[in-house]
Amino acid sequence: RVPAYARASTMSMSSTIPQQYSSVVVGGGPAGLLSAIMLAQKFPSQKICVYDRLSAPPNPNDESVWSDVGKHYLIGLGHRGQRALKQFGVWDEVEAVSAPIRGRKDWAPGATKVEEGVERLANDKPVTTMVLPRNKFVGVLYE
Repeated sequence: RVPAYARASTMSMSSTIPQQYSSVVVGGGPAGLLSAIMLAQKFPSQKICVYDRLSAPPNPNDESVWSDVGKHYLIGLGHRGQRALKQFGVWDEVEAVSAPIRGRKDWAPGATKVEEGVERLANDKPVTTMVLPRNKFVGVLYE
């Protein structure tokens, strides 16, 4: 998780960056927050700040926010993503709010009925892909 001194803050683009930080990360999405986590782990004595134009993400455990997955952009985390998140010590928290995906359904161009889809299961993969809303992922990294 992002250390307390690296939690997201908001500032306007015309503001100046305070001089008390060793590093500043601009952008509080997955890449920005993971960059801040990496920097904090590699340089524990340095102060890192994350600036983002958006407010803090919702709590990843708030079911009133996440119950309708149709409202959210879903991302999948396969072997490489899971390995990287384990390396930075955040995989357990991410996995706890993710759902496993063991296949997909494909439709030919022009197909309009659910029954016309072809189900493709991936039972032979060494790692199960996990899926979660992007902003839920950001919420986990932010906490």
